[in-house]
Amino acid sequence: RSLRQRGFATLTGENLDGLGAAAAEAGICLGPEGSVDCVALLNVLDRCDVPVSLLRDLRRRLRPGTGRLLLTVVLPFRPFVERGSGRVPPKERLPLDPNASWEASVTVLWEKVLEPLGFELDVVARLPYL
Repeated sequence: RSLRQRGFATLTGENLDGLGAAAAEAGICLGPEGSVDCVALLNVLDRCDVPVSLLRDLRRRLRPGTGRLLLTVVLPFRPFVERGSGRVPPKERLPLDPNASWEASVTVLWEKVLEPLGFELDVVARLPYL
């Protein structure tokens, strides 16, 4: 919400169906087949109803060979989706134990989620959540 209020083009929802229209509105040219050079997915996976589907779609949209995903994930991972005034579990679950250490969580996220989806790892960093 705050990015949209500052004039940035943002997408909401469970998929990237609006990517072409949002890019056009923001004056951004997409690459072949609607590909992009970089996607920043910041603290989204723990509030996403279908995180695996979203990551799969993002991977498909990244420009082959040079596209990058900047991903931040809140750990420990305790996902929920806001529906109205309540919280419900997501439809898709990532195999992350909410009681696991940061190191164990990062390892599982890489080995069980990101690598099987075809992502390549450049850098892992641990930063405080502010």
